[in-house]
Amino acid sequence: VMQIFLWVVAFAEKQRSAATRGGRMRRSSPAQRPKKRVPVMQIFLGVAAIGTLYSVGFAVGRQRGPPTSVDDDGVKEPAPSSSRLRQRQRHASQVRKKKKGSREVAFYLGANKTASVPSFWAPTELAHAGRGDPRVTLCELDFDGYWRNPTKTPMFRDLVSASRCGRGKSGSLDDLFGDLVRRKGSGKNNKPPLEPSGFVFHESRVGSTLVANMLASIPTNLVYSESAPPPTILNHCTSCSMDRKVDLLRKLFALMGNSPFHTRLYYKFQSITVPSMAPLLLAFPKTPWIFVYREPVQVMMSHFKHGGRTAPCLREHKRPRRETADILETDVAAASRVRPEAYCAAHLAMLCEAALDAADREARRGNAENALLLNYESLPGALVHYVVPDHFNVDDYDADDKLRMLDVANVYSKRRKALPAAVEGATPQQDAPSAVAPDVTWGGDSQAKMDAASTEIKAAANDIMRPRYDRLLDATKLRTGGDDLRRYQHMPLPGTEDLPSSSS
Repeated sequence: VMQIFLWVVAFAEKQRSAATRGGRMRRSSPAQRPKKRVPVMQIFLGVAAIGTLYSVGFAVGRQRGPPTSVDDDGVKEPAPSSSRLRQRQRHASQVRKKKKGSREVAFYLGANKTASVPSFWAPTELAHAGRGDPRVTLCELDFDGYWRNPTKTPMFRDLVSASRCGRGKSGSLDDLFGDLVRRKGSGKNNKPPLEPSGFVFHESRVGSTLVANMLASIPTNLVYSESAPPPTILNHCTSCSMDRKVDLLRKLFALMGNSPFHTRLYYKFQSITVPSMAPLLLAFPKTPWIFVYREPVQVMMSHFKHGGRTAPCLREHKRPRRETADILETDVAAASRVRPEAYCAAHLAMLCEAALDAADREARRGNAENALLLNYESLPGALVHYVVPDHFNVDDYDADDKLRMLDVANVYSKRRKALPAAVEGATPQQDAPSAVAPDVTWGGDSQAKMDAASTEIKAAANDIMRPRYDRLLDATKLRTGGDDLRRYQHMPLPGTEDLPSSSS
């Protein structure tokens, strides 16, 4: 109120001075002119300005609070204000209600053990990877909701949004990793961070999200479906050396695997990371990985289903990679002007070439068993019957776990429609999203894509992609002893041949 009064008085004084200025100028003799007055207007303006600046600074200080506070994990977080404290109280109330309502929905973990999957502070963003110590943002992700219905949050960004992360916590990668090592050494939490159990690469639009959802449906599996931090290191740390990338990836995955509950860690990468996977394979030389591919025409039809302008394979059309231009047998400038169908085919062929090269490098290092090139036509059965037990070397999933994986495989998650909520008190199998609406039930569409393909798409797919596809098929058979794994596609579990399918 005082500041408003000062501004009003200053404005009135300014108006009075302007009104009398003309009369002063008309007085000719100095004797007739009045004596100099105290600059009231300037004084009031100065006092008002100082008061305003002080109030603004005081308000900003109250909003910010103390610069930072450090929690028990050594992570800097904003000091809580009164509004933030109220927000935390509401969140705690919601958590208590959720735990109370989910007691009967707790899953079976072993001999007379029931529990809910706990959250932990997991990395969600990574910045400044190429300049000094990267900055990592963390959030308490809702992994309990993720395993119960992975088709509701099929991508990592969906999980972050559903977890209502807000600003979360942040800290430098070296500091967070150092704190993690010190806590493990002090005996506060002796459970070591999880080593990756398997990586999933893909050609794009070939069923990789189906693979991630199936793996995430097991409560003890920690699955990251295209989270941002690892690709930031692989694709955007252009000034980093190979050793630097390897070091950053190991520290980052230690933070990602610092779960007090999960027993295995899987990560599905974005398709564009396939040409950049070399540092990752050096960082984790014992981790098996798969590359999912599909028949060329069907892949291109999946990319062009919403029209040519929005096709994911055309995102680099204006600035092509050198490798893509080489497949088109032209220079980079000319590659940016080729027809969309031809460029899309060349981009997908570039990804396939990169996967084949990575498999060859693994073989030269004596790790040929780490790489498996997986045909889309073998899914979903091959994941349950071959990939998990024989490639990822995981043999402790029981029949209920495998049934749940196959149930989740019946849901098409990218439609992003809400699924029916689980009935309170349901068993894990009943809690699975099996009773879904017909319009969100997943089904094969290979023949429909072949029939609807245009002449241009078929020509580009056959001329550019077909040779790489044939090489991928040969690599699959070489790795599996002549088996293309298609026989696993609809193979039921032993003892369930006569059971009705979950989608019926």
